[in-house]
Amino acid sequence: VTAANLRITTDRSDASSELPQIVGLDLAAGLHHTNGNKSLYARLLMSFAHDFDGFTDKLQHLLRSDHTDESLRLVHTL
Repeated sequence: VTAANLRITTDRSDASSELPQIVGLDLAAGLHHTNGNKSLYARLLMSFAHDFDGFTDKLQHLLRSDHTDESLRLVHTL
């Protein structure tokens, strides 16, 4: 999932908007942790997608380049 293909309305006035079903993501648990606030949950998902865009490419590059310490640090941030 990238920020580009996670198109969610985060406007508070549209709190009834549908959230996407993302394989491996427990929507009910996420909403529970945000007290059912769909807008907040959507913003958190967008932020995560933005912050970790390109994560796998960067990790693969670091691993291929034998940068073990940097690889571990990157995985830890996830």
